[in-house]
Amino acid sequence: VMTCFFTACNVVKRVKSTDYLLTENSFFINGQKKKSEELNNLSFQKKNAGLLGIPLRLHIYNLARPNKDSIFEAWLQKNPKRKQRLISKLSEKQLNQLKSSSIGFNRWLKKTGEAPILLDSLKINKTKLNLERYYFANGWFDRTVNYKVDTIGTKRAALKFEIETGTPYTIGEQSERIDSPVIDTLYKNLKSDSHLKSGEQFKISNFDSERSRLTTAFRNSGVYHFSEEYIRFENDTIGTENEVNITLQIQNRVIRNDDSIVRVPFQTYRI
Repeated sequence: VMTCFFTACNVVKRVKSTDYLLTENSFFINGQKKKSEELNNLSFQKKNAGLLGIPLRLHIYNLARPNKDSIFEAWLQKNPKRKQRLISKLSEKQLNQLKSSSIGFNRWLKKTGEAPILLDSLKINKTKLNLERYYFANGWFDRTVNYKVDTIGTKRAALKFEIETGTPYTIGEQSERIDSPVIDTLYKNLKSDSHLKSGEQFKISNFDSERSRLTTAFRNSGVYHFSEEYIRFENDTIGTENEVNITLQIQNRVIRNDDSIVRVPFQTYRI
């Protein structure tokens, strides 16, 4: 019964004639439709939440009246004798309580419900940029992201993002340039456990993990002044076939004086 009731309700009841209610937000990866929480989290443009395909909270919101307090007052004043008749039957205090209850229930409908989510060009473009950055950060450097908007009937629209990933880039040759002898020696013992493996797909998250791993290891080994900012990666794709050659760079420690900056090799501290 509830399903039939809500299905019969007009979901675009509170949508202006110049706006479009977003009824579908889909993603196509290399021509195949994909559903994943990760893709949804990247999207700024989302549709109304649904239960069994029905936007239940939107229907609840639509049950509320936009200006319930003024509507109630207009209804009360429409018949000159209505207000007095209700006061004589209920008392003025009870009439005010009736008005407060009516307005309070209307507010509850709005709070419990969900306002219609409209097609928003700003949110669409922010989502497009988010998707481009996401695929680039995971090795798809040649990706392209486009979108289409299809209007469906009156004041409804479907949004479709089309993503062509291209061939992913993998990690190629690895080398390092380390200025401090102490750091160089420590790194040689840490190198085998690197999060960056030649042949694996390029992912920014692995670089962040490696930077964090090395920083922790250096500091635990007594390099007291070391921080992640000293670790840099130089990535080179020139002349490679979908590979990224990586050079790890770690410079000497920076010491700032009143009017100068000097670099000195890192040292290990002891008790």
